[in-house]
Amino acid sequence: MNAKSILLASAIAIGLAMPATAQQSSFPNHYALFFKYGDRSIKAMIDNPQNRAAAISKLGEAFGGKVEAIYFFPMGGEFDGLIISQAPSDSTIEAINFAARSTGAIARQVVVPVIASDEFKTLMETAKQGAASYVLPGR
Repeated sequence: MNAKSILLASAIAIGLAMPATAQQSSFPNHYALFFKYGDRSIKAMIDNPQNRAAAISKLGEAFGGKVEAIYFFPMGGEFDGLIISQAPSDSTIEAINFAARSTGAIARQVVVPVIASDEFKTLMETAKQGAASYVLPGR
């Protein structure tokens, strides 16, 4: 997936996460997880088709997280799907990734932290306040 595609997918993920983040949540951290199944996983799913949502949600819950949405990319490509999730911390999301990778089922993963548009605005306001104190290199 090229940079433009990842940027577009991240924008979609943020848009999908926004309605969920508009509600008050006990999980302040939201993530877009892009994943690619390994060839053995694809073969196993073809041999025994099943809805993977429950298994994916169960893994997230085992670490204190919550899966908000799961999307699959039917046209193939660099990734097979996208999970929008919440987790208590970045460390927790990494632990979930390690657990999933350790099974051999996942060939590739990319995690992108996402924030809602109101949080993004607050971030830009904070950056504006701090930017005045920044000195360019060489000055």
